[in-house]
Amino acid sequence: MDCLDRQISLARIQGVAPAECVPPEMAETRIAALTAAGLGIDLNNRWCGGTDAIEACRAHLAHARLPDDLTVTEIDTTTPHKEIVRLDTFAQASGVLLPIRPFLCGEAMPAVCLVATDKDGEIVGCTSAIGIYSADSPMGHTFFWGMLATDPARRGQGIAMTLGAMSLTKMVDRHGLRVARTGVRPGNTASEKLCTKLGLRQSEVIVTAIDPSVFAADRITK
Repeated sequence: MDCLDRQISLARIQGVAPAECVPPEMAETRIAALTAAGLGIDLNNRWCGGTDAIEACRAHLAHARLPDDLTVTEIDTTTPHKEIVRLDTFAQASGVLLPIRPFLCGEAMPAVCLVATDKDGEIVGCTSAIGIYSADSPMGHTFFWGMLATDPARRGQGIAMTLGAMSLTKMVDRHGLRVARTGVRPGNTASEKLCTKLGLRQSEVIVTAIDPSVFAADRITK
């Protein structure tokens, strides 16, 4: 199995180490080997979308609108720290872990982070798209997309899908990246349906090794 020893070593050094592109037919074997090494496992399916996803998002935005009481703003280098903290608290309540500020704000890599607030200024939804590969990498055209969270009281209003379509197309138009990818936990049918409607398709498996001496939980997100 490719880089198994390296994944085990990184998990023991960092606490966690993902193998991002495991073919589905090899996932169980890798999981067994990591478990035998005394590591915990977090499992997500990898969803990817290129031209089909871009076209689907543009088609959605051509007719969809967010509720009238919402305002969308973008996180950037001028965003006050307290607003970043407020956003992080909101996202974590939905089981979404945002990247650290230099990535979220686009300082370290290309990024788009959108936040929807209601008329009282309360956050009701967010999404992010983050560049994760150097421009000269074979994967340099790919970005991590998603990190969608919606206030439970506002679910069913299409907020996540519209925000997600906005962040994906902004990433393409502003930074020229062409392939979105994300991870969806098996059984998360709501996220699977959203990805499917926005033109993403399930591909490989993301097998993350977790050192239980560093992280007691058996998953990185909820």
